[in-house]
Amino acid sequence: MPTPRPRLRLPSPPALLRSIFLRGSSSCKCIFIARQLRTRDCSGCDIQLLCRTRPIIESSTDMAFACFGLPYAGLAQQLKVGRRLGWPSAWGEG
Repeated sequence: MPTPRPRLRLPSPPALLRSIFLRGSSSCKCIFIARQLRTRDCSGCDIQLLCRTRPIIESSTDMAFACFGLPYAGLAQQLKVGRRLGWPSAWGEG
């Protein structure tokens, strides 16, 4: 019997207010919408990100970051709620 694939969990408005901590991960592909992203001791991860602050990357190597690119039903409304709460994206800030 084939191994079941992990389910894709779509963020809800409260997820916009949370921080994500990625620790000790390797060779993973992640898509995050969050208030903050922190990585530590990770390697070889590809991350698509929409984040309120700049990511904090500690002791991690061979990491690739890209702008969030997974449109889905309800995303626009969730981002509107986030903006009302003072939640802009820090992507692309120098």
